[in-house]
Amino acid sequence: MWIFFNKPVPARTARMLGSSLLTLTLEKRHQLGLDSYDRMFPNQDTLPKEKKLGNLIALPLQRLPGKEGNALFVDKHYEPYKDQWVFLSSLRKMTLSEVEAIVREAERKGDVIRIAKSAMEEEGEIKPWNLPMDKKKPLLLKEPLPSYMKFVLSNMLYVDKVGLSSSQINQFIRMAAFQNPEFYKAQSMRSPILLTDRTSHLEYFESKLQGFAKNVIVLRGGMGKKQWKAIQEQIRSIPGDQERVLLATGRFIGEGFDDARLDTLFLVMPISWKGTLQQYAGRLHRLYEGKHEVQVYDYVDIQVPTFMRMYKKRLKGYHAMGYSEQAITFQV
Repeated sequence: MWIFFNKPVPARTARMLGSSLLTLTLEKRHQLGLDSYDRMFPNQDTLPKEKKLGNLIALPLQRLPGKEGNALFVDKHYEPYKDQWVFLSSLRKMTLSEVEAIVREAERKGDVIRIAKSAMEEEGEIKPWNLPMDKKKPLLLKEPLPSYMKFVLSNMLYVDKVGLSSSQINQFIRMAAFQNPEFYKAQSMRSPILLTDRTSHLEYFESKLQGFAKNVIVLRGGMGKKQWKAIQEQIRSIPGDQERVLLATGRFIGEGFDDARLDTLFLVMPISWKGTLQQYAGRLHRLYEGKHEVQVYDYVDIQVPTFMRMYKKRLKGYHAMGYSEQAITFQV
């Protein structure tokens, strides 16, 4: 579902609007569950001041998926509109005042799902029972509970839903929801790729990284179909909580390689054309669950004038893509 605004709206306000819609939906039909939606954009209320790149999001109306009936706007019968652009032009955009009014009313009624941060000790032990209660806005039951309810305490606390309305079940879900720090720990792991222009460099880095990362995968040209298929399967089979490093030649990556999990690029080859730079950095810009920022480490020999000129051209390309730079100098 897409919501359009007539002017920029603070990310927090937009997220509160989305959360209130989700809460109200779950109250009407608890069977949908918290996993009924894929993701919410924006992903967070704010971004660090030094970061210019916001959330990565796939826009609708993409040509190839559209031919298959995907990435299109549909009517109440889930049929795509014949003219997508005419439909879009007819939509009325929400104003900031309208959004704020809905959010204020939702907050007043408590119609916003709030997931508390887990209480953790220094050693990382999770103790959600130590969470502070929100005394200002307690979660009040809107309807009387049945005179008898059945609970089973086992590996989890099970609640018999017999006699409970969707609204009551939704409120129990909200009371039991808290963040899983292990999930965020896994999501925070970087997924880098190192690009060079020489096969000998791949062999060098592969030998140096053995033992440093559990999965070191080398991608080079000249691989047969069976070998390439096996490597693709190897990449897909690596769990999200395992570290991995991809090593590749720029030419190989430029041939259509795609891995949405990539979020970090180590560029150790001199290039100057912005089209090539956009192609390489673009490998990081694919949507992936939990990916909120991407980083590029660009290495340059400042003692070689030609390399410095090429680097300055790359800087313009980075800025055009919304990156900000932080220079670090070291001696070899």
